[in-house]
Formats: sequence, C-alpha cells, structure tokens
Amino acid sequence: MDSKNNKNNKNSKNNRNLRGVLVLLAWAVVLTIGFNYFAAYTGNAANKATSFEVDFSALADLVREDKIARVEFENSQILATPIDGYVYTDESGKEPKTYTNSEKTKVILYTTQINSNNFYDLLDEHHVAYTAPVVEQMSPILHFMISYILPTILMLGAFLLVMRLLSKSSGGIGGIGSVGKSNAKVYMEKSTGITFKDVAGQDEAKESLEEIIDFLHNPGKYTAIGAKLPKGALLVGSPGTGKTLLAKAVAGEANVPFFSISGSDFVEMFVGVGASRVRDLFKEAAKVAPCIIFIDEIDKIAKKKNTNQRDVSGEAVQQGMLKLLEGSDIEVPVGANSKNAMVPLETVNTRNILFICGGAFDGIEKKIAQRLNTRAMGYGRMNADSVDRNNLMQYLMPQDLRSFGLIPELVGRLPVLTYMEPLGREALRSILTQPKNAIIKQYEKLFEMDGVKLVFDDEVLDYIVDKAIEYRLGARGLRSICEAIMMDTMFDIPSTDARKFTVTLPYAKKKIEKANILELKQVG
Repeated sequence: MDSKNNKNNKNSKNNRNLRGVLVLLAWAVVLTIGFNYFAAYTGNAANKATSFEVDFSALADLVREDKIARVEFENSQILATPIDGYVYTDESGKEPKTYTNSEKTKVILYTTQINSNNFYDLLDEHHVAYTAPVVEQMSPILHFMISYILPTILMLGAFLLVMRLLSKSSGGIGGIGSVGKSNAKVYMEKSTGITFKDVAGQDEAKESLEEIIDFLHNPGKYTAIGAKLPKGALLVGSPGTGKTLLAKAVAGEANVPFFSISGSDFVEMFVGVGASRVRDLFKEAAKVAPCIIFIDEIDKIAKKKNTNQRDVSGEAVQQGMLKLLEGSDIEVPVGANSKNAMVPLETVNTRNILFICGGAFDGIEKKIAQRLNTRAMGYGRMNADSVDRNNLMQYLMPQDLRSFGLIPELVGRLPVLTYMEPLGREALRSILTQPKNAIIKQYEKLFEMDGVKLVFDDEVLDYIVDKAIEYRLGARGLRSICEAIMMDTMFDIPSTDARKFTVTLPYAKKKIEKANILELKQVG
C-alpha cells in the first residue's frame, strides 16, 4: 500500500512538473510571437508617426513638381522622401495638422506599388534617386529557427532562472499561480565555536547530553553493541535560561554542523505554505551529516485545549514531525497547489541527524502541580511537604508534556528530557560582566568611543541581577534592563564635556521606575 502511494505521489509530482514546463513553454511561445509581430510593425516605415499614405497619382504629381528627393521600393510599397522644407497637411483628424520635412522631422509618403514603366521614366526625367533594399536569401528553416525557436528557448531559460532564484529566496514556488512563499528562517553554522564552558550553570542538563556527544565522537563504540544514536532531546526551561546556547554547545563539543529553525515555522511548512523549506533544510543537513537540527519553540505546536475547530497547528503538525524524528528515508511535502489538495512529496534522509528541541512550555507548572498533588488536602499533603513549589520544573516528567499538549508518540521520539534551571545570581552576574562580549563591557566600549570612561558601582550590578530574577527574565532580560538604565545617558553624554560617568544605585532605580515595567516583563 505504501509503495502504491509513493508511486502515485511520484506520478503526481511528475505530472505537475510537466504541466509547469508546458505552461512556461506556452508563455514563451506567445511572447516570442508577440515580440516578432511588434518588431515587424515598428520596423515598418509606413507605421511610423510621420508616415502618411497618398495616392499613386498624387505621388506622381509630386515627382513632376520636383518635391520628391528619394524613392525606395520595399516589398509591395513605394516609400518617398520629400525635399527639405516640404509641408504635408494631414486632414485625417478633426483639425488639419501640418508636418514640415527637415533633419529633425522626417516625413515619409507611401503608397501601393504599381507596375508602371512610365513611373521609372518619370523618376529619371526629374532626377529622383530610387533604389530597393538588398534582401539576403536565407533558408526558410533557418529563418524560422532564428525568429521563433531561439527566442523561445531563451525566454524559457530566463523564466526557469528567475523562478529558481525566487524559490531559493522565498521558500519555493509551486508553479504558476500556486502558493509557496514562506517566511521560515533557517540558520546554519558549520562550526559554532561554543562549548559547555561558555554555558553558565546547567550542570545537570550538560550531564544528560554528555552521552549524545560521546556517541557523535565515537559512534563505533555504540554501534558495536547494537546501540543507536538517540533521535532527539528536549530542553525545557523559561526564556533566558540558555536553551539555544546549550544546543550550540552540543554541536561545538561534538564538532558537527548546527542548524536552527523555529517550531512555529513548521506550521507553515506542514500546512503547505513554503513547504519546500523542509526539503531544502534536510537536503543541506543530509549533505553534512552527522549534524544537529535545533527546533526552537516546540511548545508552539502543542494541541490546543477546549476547541472544536480543526487544529492545523497542533496535532496535525506533530504527526508530520514524527516521520522526521524516525531517522530513515521519509517523505516530506515540497509544495502545495491552490487548485490541488494533493501535496507532492519528496524523499529525504534523516539518518545521522540529531534533533534537539527547546521550549518554554509556559503554564506546564500547573500540570506538574496537578500530578504531584501539591494543592491537595489530607493525605496528599504528606507528599507535598517535600516539593519545592518555587521550582516545580525540576519535577518534569514525560506525562506532563502529554498533559500540556504534545502527543505521546512525539514525546517518545525525544528520549532525552532535560530541564533548564533558572539562572541564579552568580550565573547572571558572570554573564553580565565576564564574557568577552559582556553587556557591561559593550557599554564601556561605546562610551570610550566618545572619550568617556563609564563605571558601574557593584551595587548597581547586583540591582540589575535582582530585577532580572524578579521579572523572571533570565539572561535575555539583562540587556533590556541595562538599556532602560543607560538609554538617556547614551544620548545626553556626547553633548556634554564630561569625561567620566558613574552609574550609581539611585540613578539606576530612577531610570527603572521611569521605564515601562510591563515591557520589561514581556521580554520573558
């Protein structure tokens, strides 16, 4: 049954590609014919704006009056060029218009060619030069190929080149009039340059990922005993705890390429919009395997509760992702057509690809609390006494993810489940001041460029860390708090003569109170 479906999918894809090529070919032929007719029309002197049709007898009279300077016999027409200064009156419009033949305005008079030897004698008698263009004889087949076949091929090639460029830049085009544009962003780093030393804290999470790193370093040791590379790991933690950085550190420790994509972007892909991004992502990953693909915001595709509507961004997307995590030759969508519900599929290989997923799972603490029965009265209180209610995330279990909205099959494909601890005061303080690109060092360099020495009191640094913990912003919120404190000073200090500025605790408190606290909280 599967082979039959695959065959049907391939036939559907081939038919669709053939239709696309035929449509492009038809457009190229139509444009080529139109271009040839347009060129012939504009190239004909009789169709120019200052060309006017006259009677044969009237032209003969102009020759007798010595008002014609030159005559050219072209095809079945006689094209006559009057002498300079000749004035022609056009009475075909509502009002007569006059045209004077000169170097700037060339007036051409044309009429139908009539076989008359007397007309040639008349031209000779009045010393009028006449000629006929030399037409080179060309094979009709060669003329047809140059005029129609060659331009058609060039236009078809131009169409395909433009569509290929658009496909690379916007996520693929499913054909003329189809839907295929995607805003999904895929990031790739051949070498992250980040190791576990660059990740503050998270010792427990690092230990759970050590085995994966060892497997990537020494796969033969595990395959010899029949072990396989775990297909996925799930990092759960609030924003600012370092999920993305830890995933990059795993790639850096294992020395493998790192890909990153957002889980919400997968929604676009699996509902048919921009699905070629999936194909491109896994094609690139398969070329450099073994590698790591980090899927951020995996919680955004959780099933929605208490809804009667079709949940295209929940269970349906999770079912589609199951195949990606299996680690085999699987079919992924490569585009959708607005007139055809059958989405073409293409085979990609996900072997030797490690998937690391990350998500905040906001509100999952309630699911953990329900399981631990921390709010129960009576007998349930006995177990609740040993539970740290301020850090329920540390008790995370796979069944909590199921309660949150992930399907059991997807949870089973992510066997390594680890929890990202909230960063403590020491970790946040070190992130704020110690790295080479620490936020405080960046501000000091910016002020130094203006000739000002910037100094932060130690109590100010402690205050920034306390506010990040209070608002539950994590490391990501340190910059927002610093910007709220330093924004006014950055604009005011260059216009003063000050050569040193010290950030004190009262100054920092004043700026934080002035800032929009709700905006700072939304960072988390």
